[in-house]
Amino acid sequence: MTQETLKRALDFVESINLGSRSASVEQQREVIAICKEALAHPPQRPWVGLTVEEIEAIGKPYEEKDRSMQAWGLFACAIEAKLKEKNCG
Repeated sequence: MTQETLKRALDFVESINLGSRSASVEQQREVIAICKEALAHPPQRPWVGLTVEEIEAIGKPYEEKDRSMQAWGLFACAIEAKLKEKNCG
């Protein structure tokens, strides 16, 4: 689904709402299909990874702790939380 296709569908719906023309049943079905397709495949944001500086900042509190699995588990959870913040808002 391209932005151009969605724009065409929107333009068509707006022209009907403004009363400039009537829509045939076939045209209505086409617009409905375009909208359903767009809803089924929403645009995806590009993945945003962590910078070296961000990784170092996240890891800083764990430098003083022992290198046990518990500390690394907490570090992994902190990284995951930062990635969710960057990618999910």
